[in-house]
Amino acid sequence: MTTEQLKEHAYRQIEQHYRDNYKRLYKMYGRLMSNRHLGEEVVQEAYTNALQHWAFITPDLDMDKFIGTILRNCANSARNTEKLHGIVDRYETVETIASSAIPNILLGEIKDRIRKKPDNIVYILNLYLFEQYTNKEIAELVPETANNIRQIVHRFRTEIKNDYHWSI
Repeated sequence: MTTEQLKEHAYRQIEQHYRDNYKRLYKMYGRLMSNRHLGEEVVQEAYTNALQHWAFITPDLDMDKFIGTILRNCANSARNTEKLHGIVDRYETVETIASSAIPNILLGEIKDRIRKKPDNIVYILNLYLFEQYTNKEIAELVPETANNIRQIVHRFRTEIKNDYHWSI
C-alpha cells in the first residue's frame, strides 16, 4: 500500500471508531470533566489528534486503546488548563432547561418569575437556564463568583420546585 492509501485507511478506521462511540464518549467525558461542553471538546480534540497521528495505525492496532490513550491525555491537558485559569469546581454541572421537557405553561411561569427578579439575577438565570452557559462562563461576564452564581441558580430551582413541584 502507498502512504496515501495507508493514510486513507487510517482515517476510515478513526472515523468508524468515532461513529460507533461518540455518544458514549461524550456522556462519559462530560461526567468525568464535570462539564458536558468540556467533555465534548475533549472527545473532539482526541479524535483530531488521532487523525494527526494516523501513521501509528497499523492493521493489528487496538483502536480502543489507541483512542483511549489519546482521550486520557486530552482530558488531563484540559484539566490542567482549567486549573491554570482558576479553580474548577469538580461538582459543577451544566443542567439546562430543555423547553420540550417541561410544559409550556410552566415555562411561561418560569420566565415570568425570572423577569420579576433584579436585573443582575435575570441576566444570570437567563444565561444559565436558557443559553446553557456554565457558572464559570457567567462569572467572566458578571461581577459574581462561580460559587455565587451556582447558589443563585440553586435557590431559583428550589423556589420553582417548591411552588410547582417540578424540577428544572
